[in-house]
Amino acid sequence: MVIILIAVVALGGAGMGAATLIKSPQQAAVETAAPPRDVLTAAVEHRVLAQSVVARGTVTASQNVDVSPAEAAGQGASRALYTKVKVHEGTEVRFGQVLLEVSGRPVFALPGEIPAYRDLGPGTHGEDVTQLQRALSSLGRPVAPDRPGAFGPGTARAVRGLYRLLGYEPNSASTPQNAPDGTRGEEKAEEGRGRPGPGPVVAAAEVVYLKSTPARVERVKAKVGQEAGEAALTLSAGERIIKAGVAPHEKGLIRPGQKATLLSEATGQRATAEVVSVAQSPVTAKGEGEASTGSFTVRLRPDAPLPTKFATDVRVQIAAASSPGKVLAVPASAISAGADSRTTVTVESTGEPHRVEVRTGMSADGFVQVTPVGRAALSAGDRVVVGVEGGGQDAPGH
Repeated sequence: MVIILIAVVALGGAGMGAATLIKSPQQAAVETAAPPRDVLTAAVEHRVLAQSVVARGTVTASQNVDVSPAEAAGQGASRALYTKVKVHEGTEVRFGQVLLEVSGRPVFALPGEIPAYRDLGPGTHGEDVTQLQRALSSLGRPVAPDRPGAFGPGTARAVRGLYRLLGYEPNSASTPQNAPDGTRGEEKAEEGRGRPGPGPVVAAAEVVYLKSTPARVERVKAKVGQEAGEAALTLSAGERIIKAGVAPHEKGLIRPGQKATLLSEATGQRATAEVVSVAQSPVTAKGEGEASTGSFTVRLRPDAPLPTKFATDVRVQIAAASSPGKVLAVPASAISAGADSRTTVTVESTGEPHRVEVRTGMSADGFVQVTPVGRAALSAGDRVVVGVEGGGQDAPGH
């Protein structure tokens, strides 16, 4: 009797275990089905759309000058040595300012476009003399009664006055000797050739002509006691501009007049600028301040003068296209093209989600301009479907 009861209990237990292991097809399907979908939505925005082109840019000046005063040495000096360096990197340069000394002789800046290529003194003629006269007059040293382009007593007086204002005496040309062809040196000087006649001389090695201001010192290599050589200083002058390089497929998006922002990631400095020109041919050889080879150079002008210490390497973001004002915009992933050829967005509401037909406009930064078609309603703040998470469908407008 005991044996029979144990058998029954054993059989009953086995049946219960089997019941827990055996599932109906419907139950298995429920347990293995994908979890419910989470619908991802985003708000319809009322905003200005701007399509941007981002590039690296270099801040540079319209003129860069290397100062190499190796020949500027005082009378009687056996070697040309730097005896004073009066500027440092970042110094703003003004006209009439002494930049450095070579063996006791000054090297100073004057306004002008023609590089100094010869010594100028009494009897010399030419455009470079006219330039010197204009520079002297701009510094309050009139050259009357000399006529333009002729270095006469008026110009000599102005030269003496400038040098003495700077704290120096001008060099003087020695009495000219007979030229090889038998003419007097004075006659050669009067023709604008040969050496200057007796009187104060502006040595070519003592003057640096800069086209315009603002001007600044970009680099200083000269050190007191060193022998004078090439590129003692590097100066930049004139309007500071930005050169950026864009890829061929971006060139067509950019045109003069477009606005841009400048950012130095290193310093956090920011500024705004305007596109001045877009190169029609790609860069073939990279030079200082030029864009990368194969890219197209875009020149930009700052809206306001850049600070003296503004970074030279900047991130340039050009607003290549912009909506005329605020427009309705949705994320690009909200746009759906159905089998009925209608472009729609799916709006989530308290009721059932519904499709709203729209007409699309410009796109920028991942957003698309939309305008409801016909009597369809769509407003800023409405939630539109941009995707689903955890389900089989991954696009709106299913």
